[in-house]
Amino acid sequence: MGIAASKIDLGETFGKIQDFETAEQYFEEGMDILRSIYSEVNPHRYLANGYFKVAHVKELKKKYDEALKDYNKAIEIFRKLPPMREINPDIAQIYVRMGNIKKLMEDYETALEYYLNSFNILHKVYNDEPRLEIASLIKNIGTLFRLINRYESSIKAHQLSLKILCNIYEKPHPNYSLLFAASYSSLGRLYYFVQQYNESLEYYFKSLLMEIQFYKQPHSDIADSLNNIALLCHHVGNYEASFYFFLNSLVVTKSLLQCSRSEERR
Repeated sequence: MGIAASKIDLGETFGKIQDFETAEQYFEEGMDILRSIYSEVNPHRYLANGYFKVAHVKELKKKYDEALKDYNKAIEIFRKLPPMREINPDIAQIYVRMGNIKKLMEDYETALEYYLNSFNILHKVYNDEPRLEIASLIKNIGTLFRLINRYESSIKAHQLSLKILCNIYEKPHPNYSLLFAASYSSLGRLYYFVQQYNESLEYYFKSLLMEIQFYKQPHSDIADSLNNIALLCHHVGNYEASFYFFLNSLVVTKSLLQCSRSEERR
């Protein structure tokens, strides 16, 4: 068992550094050992984890159809394992991976289905306990709603994700400031799409403040937020404010370019 696990871990490691040929060799050797010990009649967590890791590397190789098949094999095995069976966080994690793949393949409806499957499992496991993985998942669901032009549903999902984050961190935690900034920025964009410009501006400013507090120096995220505010101001006819924020975005971008050139000269 130890040899099989080691080979699979090596396969995973080589996959992460994109040495896929070596990764496949170790995966094949490790999975052959596991399949010789376990079967569909006698499933085991090791075999399910093996399929999960193999699928993840295939995902990195962009062999999405093959990855989905191995993720499904992992789910089938997890479903047969006591005591949780269907209500299993491992299955929820796999559904997220499968949703990510379908999102990359632009099959948004199927991606949404996988994300909702994951959410239903996590909700049964944790009930109403605020969890970071649930906040992240709901944010992903909100992104999918935006991609299929369901903006109101997207806003609700992002608001719920933000509410969970606020329940986890009563005050925005410095280490997670960018999570809040990303949520604020997403909401700013969504309110822009539905032409609620005051709300959009409010969330763009919140995102900008979080980024300034986190980076404490020029950064491309700050430049992007300043640019978003400038575009919004221009759209509503506030050209003076638009010019101000465009100019500040340009100043930050120039500062970044100067720093980059200085680094190249060293």
